[in-house]
Amino acid sequence: MPSTLELVGRGPITIESAIGEEKNVINWLSYGPATDRFYQELWAQKDSIEALVKHHLALDRGDLCRVLPSHCWIRGSFNVCVFVEVKSGNSARKVIFRCPMPYKLAEARYPGSIDEKLSSEVGAHIWIEENCPEIRSPHLFGFGMMDGRHARIGSFQLNDNGTVTLTNRPLTCSMMILENDGATRTMPTNHTINCTDAFVSDMLTFHDHRFLSQPNAVNDESDCRTQMAVKTLLRVVAHNYIKRELRNGPFLLQHTDLHASNILVDKDWNVTGLIDLEWICALPAEKLAVPYWLTGCAIDDIEGEKLDKFDLVRQEFMHIFKEEEQVTKMKAKASHKISLSKIMHDMWDSKGVWFWYCLSSVNAMYFLLEPHLLPPKSLSLEAERVMSRFWSRESEDIVRKKLADKKAYDVTRESRDPSSGVICIYKGCLGLGPL
Repeated sequence: MPSTLELVGRGPITIESAIGEEKNVINWLSYGPATDRFYQELWAQKDSIEALVKHHLALDRGDLCRVLPSHCWIRGSFNVCVFVEVKSGNSARKVIFRCPMPYKLAEARYPGSIDEKLSSEVGAHIWIEENCPEIRSPHLFGFGMMDGRHARIGSFQLNDNGTVTLTNRPLTCSMMILENDGATRTMPTNHTINCTDAFVSDMLTFHDHRFLSQPNAVNDESDCRTQMAVKTLLRVVAHNYIKRELRNGPFLLQHTDLHASNILVDKDWNVTGLIDLEWICALPAEKLAVPYWLTGCAIDDIEGEKLDKFDLVRQEFMHIFKEEEQVTKMKAKASHKISLSKIMHDMWDSKGVWFWYCLSSVNAMYFLLEPHLLPPKSLSLEAERVMSRFWSRESEDIVRKKLADKKAYDVTRESRDPSSGVICIYKGCLGLGPL
């Protein structure tokens, strides 16, 4: 047994001194090997560090950006400061890429500690810059959380000053399709959401207004009451599919228009790229799901034997997904507190996946609620009639209005000149006429 112990930040001490220490010397001894590993991991990621620095400093392709050797770095009690040399034109400078040390911040015991510390630090930086400009402090060019989190539900927008921020409403593909068809816009363009419950409520409200504004939304009275009952029941069951521990985030970037024609693959069917990125939003983790189209079925056709077939493909997909999730975590060396594979399994087992499809699809809710989310044979015609009355205080007036809307829509459609596509209106009556 060695006569002395090596302690990071203090140097060697004798066994006798260690016994008398009030600090946890056993934990302290682990810092040395952990620091060596952390340095090796950072050096292995030097290309990524250089790319990040280039991005945040808006350097040109020809500018030099080089991570200096690890013996040039400095280390404090909680962070490693990686020095990066930057040469642009005739100027040269050094910047610091600062990384918290997980083993000094209780990350293994309390996952999320690093993000908590970093969030507090960034907040302090910004507050001092805005409120105490006379105090000299390091300039913060950029920062990133361990889990790629986003603090709110929404989508990115390019601002007038050239910056990109997550400050736009959650602009999904189906939302734009419905708005283009005349749905009332219920979320302002600068509206972001901080809570899953509020997002679910806002999406259901959007579908409510879409129903009210669509002139041909119903076929007859029975169909109208069915749709109103479905919307009522979705609000009733919603709480079953929102994870309480995730209701305030973190929220994750998701592609809301991810279909086969947007995925690039090689000859061995390995995914090599994605296109059409305009419908990416930060959304609740519960919404993540295995693509329903993997077996070639429409979302409302996955029942019976087709559901069994899809489940087999889903299980294979999830097996690979879980492996990739573990590989990603190992590469990042991050104790990710959110297991995406577990959330996806939970949503499948609880049938929550179908609830989230009801929200995100243009019209799937009318075909998914009864077979997947309600007890068998529970939604009779009489039950629909009763439930429809709870959708609005003016439910009977709404039924009459929607039937009148449909009648007017049919008249308009039948009066359209097939050769010109022009509809002329004279004194409130529809008639054909030239431009």
